[in-house]
Amino acid sequence: MGYDSVLPPAPFSAGIHPWDATEACHRLPELLQQLKRCGAAAVGEIGLDHASGRRNESCQTTVLTAQLQSASALRLPVIIHCVKAFELLMELLAAYSLPAVIFHGYTGSPQQTERLFAAGYYLSVGPISLRSPKTEASLREAPLHRLFIETDDSDVPIEQMYTAVGALLNIPVPELKADIYQNFKTVFPDYGVA
Repeated sequence: MGYDSVLPPAPFSAGIHPWDATEACHRLPELLQQLKRCGAAAVGEIGLDHASGRRNESCQTTVLTAQLQSASALRLPVIIHCVKAFELLMELLAAYSLPAVIFHGYTGSPQQTERLFAAGYYLSVGPISLRSPKTEASLREAPLHRLFIETDDSDVPIEQMYTAVGALLNIPVPELKADIYQNFKTVFPDYGVA
């Protein structure tokens, strides 16, 4: 029996990014059916992006709401993209029963971060997170059981991210890795390796 036959399949997420919401609005029922059938471990990256030049807020909200409904019905975690839409996003998320909410590539103020943790949400820290002094200040107070680490689409090696976050939090990298892995097993219990 090979190693691959012992492990569950690699988890993946699937979802309609807010940048694609305008096009997706016209095909939403079909896309939601694909989401239900694809076997994703999470729905995402989904969310709202109200930065200048992305003013399709109505379509973004429609597409996000439909995906949150699907994620709730399927009992899947969601991976959230949030740019300049924090209040609306928090309001929309509160309306659904979701097993986990992970804010991807998180940048936010200490006040926003406190609200996310109070809601039981997770933060995923990537290279962009560590370029923001307000986010770094937020992370210094973060509970380890609510963190993930990512590289997103950067060329930054994941080991470099662990080193940077470990230094920021004053935690040895092996301990940080163990905590992050425990978070992964909590959010994705079907994919953790014993």
